Amino acid sequence: MSTGQENDPVSGRPDSSGTASIGQRLARAREARKLSIEKVADTLHLDARTVEALERDDRAALPSPIFVKGYLRGYAALVGLPA
Repeated sequence: MSTGQENDPVSGRPDSSGTASIGQRLARAREARKLSIEKVADTLHLDARTVEALERDDRAALPSPIFVKGYLRGYAALVGLPA
């Protein structure tokens, strides 16, 4: 039975309600560094659609979680967030 609460793909801990999602935090950090989605995609060797899906927390548009975990870690490092 689902409680409706998702786990954070990096930490595995439940997301806290009322806080920004990991995708929202990545997008804010990217914007603060004045990086475009295309620049992030090029740096991480990803398709821009994948970066957009990460920022939207769109799990249906992303590959297997094992790959997503690596993408999130790389993205977090790029924009100065703890992974």
